[in-house]
Amino acid sequence: MTIAVVTGASGFIGTHLCERLHKEGFEVRVLSHADNGYSNERLEQTFDSADIVYHLAGLAHELKGLDAENYRAVNGSLPAILAERADQLGVGAFVWLSTIKVLGDVSERPLRIDDPVRPEGIYARSKVLAEQTIADLNPSLRIATLRPPLVYGPGVRGNFMSLLRLAERGLPVPLKAATAPRTMVSTANLVDLLVRLSRSGEGIFHVGDAQDLSVCDLYSRLCGLLRSRDRQFHVPLALIRSVARLTGRSAQVSRVFDALQVDWSDTQTRLDWRPPHSIDDQLERMMACYRHTV
Repeated sequence: MTIAVVTGASGFIGTHLCERLHKEGFEVRVLSHADNGYSNERLEQTFDSADIVYHLAGLAHELKGLDAENYRAVNGSLPAILAERADQLGVGAFVWLSTIKVLGDVSERPLRIDDPVRPEGIYARSKVLAEQTIADLNPSLRIATLRPPLVYGPGVRGNFMSLLRLAERGLPVPLKAATAPRTMVSTANLVDLLVRLSRSGEGIFHVGDAQDLSVCDLYSRLCGLLRSRDRQFHVPLALIRSVARLTGRSAQVSRVFDALQVDWSDTQTRLDWRPPHSIDDQLERMMACYRHTV
């Protein structure tokens, strides 16, 4: 039986990964930072005879009350510390989550793994630090770094949930100009790749759904699934950007109106992997979960 250690197991992605690993017949061990979870003694116990460590834990995007040092310690330093300890204790593989944001928040073309890093904000900079620190290691275990874009699925929160609730209310929204393509990835597709990486693959990998969507198109699909009115209207993008600059909301506007596409063709070539689930199927699955919880 394959033994997998998972950090961040209670989080949005971690819960989906653990469920899939159990279905695949893995023995799953959960490692938490609480109660000295990352002490040498705890690591020795948890990593003993383990085949793979999935490191999903970390600080989310720009949380209030936390400074750059918090992000450097948790997101920047911890992945390499755990990878090095896993190597010392004989674990076979270490797979962890970075973010596509290490390459920037917008794209003129789909972002490739060999593009230069251009992080914006302390969250992305902390992930760059982790990637660089791990690259400096010389381990015997196999390390795979995964850079997901926006992740959605059952239990999603944050900006995606805000958009979903807007669609549910059916109020007029100025999203007709939000036509720039953006890559997303469903939890099902992301987890499928994570499980694939339990068998082989090292280095940096990009991931995404098979189809990119604009926010305008995504909103229309959500309205259709909710059976609510799609009341998007057009406001000139130049005007939207001007108001955003005056109100200090340029970053939020960029996440809606600018392109952010990911090139994951290298992942397909190296791992013979393609996302097995369609966007429509995963949006319906997410919506079924949402209806059940509200």
